[in-house]
Amino acid sequence: MRRTADDNDPLLKEIEPIVHSIWAKGITKGIHRKTCLWMYIVALVLEPLGLLILIGKRIIPIILLVGMYFYFSDLLNKTHPHLSELLLSFGILFVLLKDLEKMVIGVCLNIFVILSAGSFLVWLGKGYERNAVLFNKFISSSYGKSLVAASIGTLPMEYRHRCDHIMDLYLDSNDPLKAQELKNIIEENRVH
Repeated sequence: MRRTADDNDPLLKEIEPIVHSIWAKGITKGIHRKTCLWMYIVALVLEPLGLLILIGKRIIPIILLVGMYFYFSDLLNKTHPHLSELLLSFGILFVLLKDLEKMVIGVCLNIFVILSAGSFLVWLGKGYERNAVLFNKFISSSYGKSLVAASIGTLPMEYRHRCDHIMDLYLDSNDPLKAQELKNIIEENRVH
């Protein structure tokens, strides 16, 4: 049985910097710009599906809000016209706000990568290699992790295979041999 990636997993926290440094070296060596553009364009095209999934995940609170709207709307509209619509709008925004914020920032970052033809990723990689604090913080954030994950396919083959190999070892780390190989890679990178 394969392991699933969990942000709170201590093993994942140990391999993320390794994968990020491999990514940074690879992205600064060269980027397949056409592949990069296509990957991020596809991500933007699929973004409306994310909105549907978001609504599906939050359907119960939304149904409760709509039910309360219909129940109280006549009473509220008699005393304060349009107050019920305003409360419904704020309620739905409150339920979806955090996820909508993540979605909007993700779309903006994808657009920025597309408009820069991947140069933004190269710039991030160079900053990460220099150990600049802001770059390290950004790459370690959820937005940076999603950019790194999406752009691994644009790396030169050698770096892509190294990243994929480490992540495959992590996902198969329930196997003692693969867990040992992964621990060896972690120890080897601690020395450097």
